[in-house]
Amino acid sequence: MQYKESSFEKEGIDDVLASLITQKVYSNKHRCGILYLLRKCEGNRMKAESIARRLGISHRTALYHLGILEEMGFVEVKEFRRMGNRLFKSVWGITEGEDTELVVREIENLFGREELESMVNMNRDTRNKR
Repeated sequence: MQYKESSFEKEGIDDVLASLITQKVYSNKHRCGILYLLRKCEGNRMKAESIARRLGISHRTALYHLGILEEMGFVEVKEFRRMGNRLFKSVWGITEGEDTELVVREIENLFGREELESMVNMNRDTRNKR
């Protein structure tokens, strides 16, 4: 029986982990939409409420996906707001770097600009239909 190299040995563990991370982004249209939206907005930063409104999702859902993207290193909190004694993550921005640029470009290739524009204008489109 011939021994076959596993993908871990061929690509290296770092490459496999990078692939798993990016697949976690590509597998969810909201995460893709968030990255695309943050990349194209002025200053590459936006309030979570505005992101949610543009994508037509709840604020809680936007925060959930922003948290996942933050764990993966693609977005970061740019500003906090204080309510009483608590600090809340308020303004989010895209993390500058080569990896983030590659992921955003791949998102544009996978979905196409027309579909991405439709995605990030979801709420605007549903408002206009009423």
